[in-house]
Amino acid sequence: MDLKLSLSQRQVVVQGAFGYKMEFELIHDDEDETPFDITGATSAKFYAVNLVDELTKYSGAMVIDNATLGYVSYTVAVTDFLIAGKYKGEIHVIFPTKELKWVEIDITCLKSIGTP
Repeated sequence: MDLKLSLSQRQVVVQGAFGYKMEFELIHDDEDETPFDITGATSAKFYAVNLVDELTKYSGAMVIDNATLGYVSYTVAVTDFLIAGKYKGEIHVIFPTKELKWVEIDITCLKSIGTP
């Protein structure tokens, strides 16, 4: 099963900003790029790692906004993206008998001139 995100789902965030949603559309990696129906999922999680040290990691619960259309979102926490740079993200969708993963999400965290 090939899984991917909509091509427009690359994320750009700003260092130190929080409280906003990062929204994603989960789709099949097929010619039509049809939405991936995640009806029946019990939860979804977001993970991100800084590409420089691979130690700076963020994770948290996601909201399944529309299971049929594969819409999920993650609200950025005050402790997320404190270091400007490039990140890789993953989305894990958990079902009672399986876990699906969308990987290789490109995230760019822009440096804020108001953040040390």
